[in-house]
Amino acid sequence: MKLQVIAVLLLSFATSLAFAQQPTPSQTAIQIDNVINQWAQMIEGQAKQIADLQRQLEEAKAAKPEEKK
Repeated sequence: MKLQVIAVLLLSFATSLAFAQQPTPSQTAIQIDNVINQWAQMIEGQAKQIADLQRQLEEAKAAKPEEKK
């Protein structure tokens, strides 16, 4: 009988720990917002890089005289 009571107490303690570790909805929203902000920063950086590469390509094309066929 004592062993069963101890087992039930341990199980309920483990269950309460599992629920205690779950983030609240507001914490989840903050985590999602952080990920979205990281994605936005990455996209902005890539857009700047693409614009810079396009500018370099145009400059390289302008510097090179066109070959006649």
